[in-house]
Amino acid sequence: MPTLILNADDDPFLAPECFPRDIARRSEHVHLEIPKRGGHVGFMDRLRGNDDLWSEKRAVEFLNQTVPE
Repeated sequence: MPTLILNADDDPFLAPECFPRDIARRSEHVHLEIPKRGGHVGFMDRLRGNDDLWSEKRAVEFLNQTVPE
């Protein structure tokens, strides 16, 4: 089953060692994305007047790309 792991590089609670980079490199099913910014609480766009979370949009995009109809 395709799995997306999405975590910001600037997350103040998770050190870079927490990210399963080796697992993602070896697996065709685990997709690790580490954007430079996003913090700890969901890549909020609300400061720009947008109520959508970037992480939620990215998850839907990933599902649309990987799940067959």
